[in-house]
Amino acid sequence: MKISDTQYEVDRWGDEKYKKLREIGFEAIDFSNNVTDSHAHCEISNEEFLEAVKREKVLIDEAGLEVYQMHGPWRWPPRDYTPEDRADRMSRMKASIEGCAILGCKNWVIHNIMPFGHEDLKQNKGEETWAMNREFFGELAETAHKFGVYICLENMPMPNFAIATPQNILDFIAEMNDDCFKMCLDVGHAAVIPGVDPVESVYLVKDKLAAVHIHDNLGKVDQHFIPFFGVVDWENVGKALKEIDFKGAFSLEVEAPEKLPDPYFEEMFRLIFKIANRIANGE
Repeated sequence: MKISDTQYEVDRWGDEKYKKLREIGFEAIDFSNNVTDSHAHCEISNEEFLEAVKREKVLIDEAGLEVYQMHGPWRWPPRDYTPEDRADRMSRMKASIEGCAILGCKNWVIHNIMPFGHEDLKQNKGEETWAMNREFFGELAETAHKFGVYICLENMPMPNFAIATPQNILDFIAEMNDDCFKMCLDVGHAAVIPGVDPVESVYLVKDKLAAVHIHDNLGKVDQHFIPFFGVVDWENVGKALKEIDFKGAFSLEVEAPEKLPDPYFEEMFRLIFKIANRIANGE
């Protein structure tokens, strides 16, 4: 498997980040436009965003990296409560899918909308959440088909959200009944949901699996630790991905301490690459 990293995690390297990642050994990236300063899509116009994507593509191509997957715009705390919020998010998501195509990427990763927040089950709003998501993503699918991009829905680390577990995502994809819908299995997110096993989840979603997010935690909350620093059984996650013949990128989504001095920051990413390569490829 190609080893991939989320580009915003190394933004401190500026325009050299892609070349540095390639020099370390990474072959692909997960391009994110939901949280970084330079691509905070929710803070700039769609036109400005698409121009920024074109500039980044030049740098990515020069470095010899592949954009295997791209994470679409999402706000935290959720802002999907009003028709105006959802219309704004729809507009930005459509532009993001276009940006994904500009990058030559087929896999666009996104979270389901949360019109009643991330604990809708406590409000008995689960069915309404599903209905609003069906309508929302039904419209978004038209844009995905237009640009030849898969919508990869991601499981979430929220036990009281109606579309959180890997099984929930599979059921939602089945209801949509459209071949543009795939799944991104977030291994760290799976680890914090009671009764959900990350290794078993790999086998469960294998027929719809297009992308993964790789990070660890202590099994209680989403923490984005380096693999082996938490509770996930990484040896068997790697084994499961091999057994289902996963052809995608082994894409890390780990968070580096902002205060880590630069020399150690680079050393950390060299270690992260080695750990990921060990899990994914046994090297």
